[in-house]
Amino acid sequence: MSTDPGSAGGEPAGSVPVPDGAAPAALDRDVERFLRHLAIERGRSANTLAAYRHDLLAYAEHLDGSPAAQATPEHVQSFVRALRERGASLLPAGVRAVDGAFHAGDAVEVFAEGAAQPFAKGIVQYDAGELRRVLGRSSAELPALLGYQGPDTVIHRDDLVLL
Repeated sequence: MSTDPGSAGGEPAGSVPVPDGAAPAALDRDVERFLRHLAIERGRSANTLAAYRHDLLAYAEHLDGSPAAQATPEHVQSFVRALRERGASLLPAGVRAVDGAFHAGDAVEVFAEGAAQPFAKGIVQYDAGELRRVLGRSSAELPALLGYQGPDTVIHRDDLVLL
């Protein structure tokens, strides 16, 4: 399973701060343009857009004023580390790919998008086939997509171990 590390839920104080003020104007404009694309072209829900906005603004704060276009792999890796350390659950919106066959209750490895090694292992709450149907979707969309009300998380933080 490949994930977008910026879409996990929950956030204890002091981990990955979200700025109280606005992001730098250029980044704020780019974030809003990207969010409009997700809403119009991809049909993403308001909750999904809010989660993306939260994480993108947190990334801007993490860059501490450096332009996002000049971010190095080290900047991205340090932000991903901070996200991992905050103890968040994995939500359907963060799942980008499902590999192999598994059932709800199985232990699965979790990979960052494009990574060769897993960064976590956890007990998944959906079968592989169900998860493929809800890739990248908001938890609020799950009942309509699956035909039943299931868990809001793919892997709950209590069932997730960072490697």
